[in-house]
Parts: sequence; structure tokens; C-alpha cells
Amino acid sequence: MLTWEHQSEIATSIFDPIGPSPRNDGAMITLQITSSPDECLKRLRAVSEASRLINDPFRKDRTPLVMREVKGEILILRNRRYNNSLQPILRLRLQPDGKGTKLTGRFEIHVFNFWLLAGWYAYLFFVLFFKAPSPGVDPGVVYRFGLNTGLAMGAPALVWALGAYLARGEKEFLVDALKECLNIKP
Repeated sequence: MLTWEHQSEIATSIFDPIGPSPRNDGAMITLQITSSPDECLKRLRAVSEASRLINDPFRKDRTPLVMREVKGEILILRNRRYNNSLQPILRLRLQPDGKGTKLTGRFEIHVFNFWLLAGWYAYLFFVLFFKAPSPGVDPGVVYRFGLNTGLAMGAPALVWALGAYLARGEKEFLVDALKECLNIKP
């Protein structure tokens, strides 16, 4: 695990800020290694397992990483004893280079979570602006409408905050595990 002093050093050395998209925080990771892409995949497969539909919390033979290959990219996340759909996913691309392999990637959340929350807030926007009670209605109706709308807006934000809290330190863990797996010296 990284100590606090090394976090800022890594952030300035391997994270190149780019324009953030809605699904990522704008942090890119770029690593250059001397091994071939096939050797990198072989090493990654040795310390990871395929994703499972059902996560068994009592399994003892757990690897530290879960890896899945999708459309020429590798998705890597931390193998947890519990399911956290808001944990960051490292999306890597291995590119052969004259000196070996260049790994480029970014951290994202799962696309389903992004669109679920976007759809939820779009629906609330529709309800707020097109189904709100008129000003001449009983104040109790307006109060209940405002309370229900506030709860409906706050609940997903609280779930998001809890998921982000549970996923604290995930990015540093994934970078450390990747460096250790590929024998990259800091």
C-alpha cells in the first residue's frame, strides 16, 4: 500500500491529467515496460481470475485481482469479499512498442451505474418541472412533494457516497498490484 508521501509522487509521475468524461475522473496511467504484450497478459492472468457472476465471500483461494478482456482492452478490478458496483475499474490497453510494451489506461466506474444514476436524475428532472403541483394548491401537498423529491434526489447521492467510501484506496491498490505483477520498479 502506498504511504501518503508516495501518493503525490505517483500522481505526478504516472498520471497525466486529461479532460474528464462523465464515467472517469480524468486520470490516465501510462507505463512502459520491456516485456512483450503476450508476456504482460501471461503475468496478469497469473495473479488474476475471471469475473464471476456470484461473489463467494468464504472462498479461500482468492486472487488479488479480477480481470476481463473486452474489445482489445483489459478491465482490472480488486477482488473483494463483498460486491461494490461503484469501485473503480482500471481499463488498460497494451500496445506493442519498439522498446517493449506501453500500457495506457484510465479509471472508470461501471457503465450500468453511470446510466442508472443519469436516468434516475433525468426522471426526477421531468417530475420536478412538469409534474410539480401548482402554487395555488394546499401547502401540505407542496411540502410532501418537496420532501419526496428531496429524498429521491438524496438517496442515490448517499448510495454513491457510501460506494466511494468503500472504494477508497482502490486506485492505489490497483496501481501497486499492476507494478508488482509486471515487475516495474518505482
